[in-house]
Amino acid sequence: MSTTIDKFRVVGLCAAPYTPFCENPARDVDVESIPAHVEALISQGVLAAFVCGTTGEGVTMSVAERKIVLEAWVKHSAGRLTVIASVGSESIADMVELSKHAVSSGAAAVS
Repeated sequence: MSTTIDKFRVVGLCAAPYTPFCENPARDVDVESIPAHVEALISQGVLAAFVCGTTGEGVTMSVAERKIVLEAWVKHSAGRLTVIASVGSESIADMVELSKHAVSSGAAAVS
């Protein structure tokens, strides 16, 4: 992880997409629906996605779930969206882990 702060600017429309979940008691993340969501945002002129961000469910998800969701957004965006990872948590250790994961996964920034 970089020890310097790089300049980062969000340009254009940035969406905070909801995280889809399957309809089951285990509340599994529905990663199968993320590609369609990516395409919908791109078709509407959105340029960036703030994944697990201000929609609120990010902090209620496990670290593993948040990693899976971020990986899906980065993969399916394929550079067509600037992906920003929300890493907020009540645990500093989790925030550090999520930040490192975001960098290694190809997210453009963390918040």
